Amino acid sequence: MAIGGPDATMAFVDLWNGILFCDIRKLQQHHHQADNDDDDDDDAIPILSYVPVPNLLDKEHKGDARLWRNIALIGGRLKYVELKRQWDRTYRNVLCQRHRSDEWVPWHRADGWVAVTFSRLASSSMDEGWRQDCYMDSTKTDFSNDPRLHLLPRASSYYDGVTKAPPFKRLHIRQPVLGLMEGEEEAAGADVIFFTVKLGSLSDDAWVVAVDMRNKAILGVDAFSAARVIRVNFAYMHSRISRYLSSSGTTHPPVPSCPDQPTQNETDHKLDGF
Repeated sequence: MAIGGPDATMAFVDLWNGILFCDIRKLQQHHHQADNDDDDDDDAIPILSYVPVPNLLDKEHKGDARLWRNIALIGGRLKYVELKRQWDRTYRNVLCQRHRSDEWVPWHRADGWVAVTFSRLASSSMDEGWRQDCYMDSTKTDFSNDPRLHLLPRASSYYDGVTKAPPFKRLHIRQPVLGLMEGEEEAAGADVIFFTVKLGSLSDDAWVVAVDMRNKAILGVDAFSAARVIRVNFAYMHSRISRYLSSSGTTHPPVPSCPDQPTQNETDHKLDGF
């Protein structure tokens, strides 16, 4: 990740652990002993520093970190988001082939999600740590009056298979992606995260859902074909290219660029860039 600045800083990010900063223009002399004791060299090397990433929700660090975490440089600050699924532990009755009888076995059901965002100055300096910006728990958020709730894919209820489950329950949700809002949009209080959502892990259909974590609102929903995406996997990345695609000359909020074309559906809030 290119940070820039007077020291031409680069950042090498391990989403599970931390960030290695390299100040390319800030050099220090490195002295090493040559084979000949009477002859030595002094080499100038860039200064490196390390900053751990926040680790509030997930301590296990399993699998592809991009499915649970994301980082971006926005308005001179590094923004970081972490996602964790909620699970509801219950029991279900299954037929045991060995004993030819029914048994009640533990079963974990998807029960929503929790996400938290942090930010810090985009600098290798350790003077400022991470600041928690937003925290959102979908199971404790009331979406009943959200004007775009009808756009959200809804799974069937656990109980009768007909009634719609509460928002985000029973959905497979992964890959939080930070919205690249800057300037007036950021000042207006936008703290947007995009999520990838599927009704079933092997479904060919998927959705990108935009959520404003600061105002706890659904901003938009758009479908795309996920036939080439195994389960709920890394499917797209965010980009600022949509800033330069407006025919009217206005600037739109950047959104993730998706490798698959979305299905055409009529919504009252079409996401820019799809």
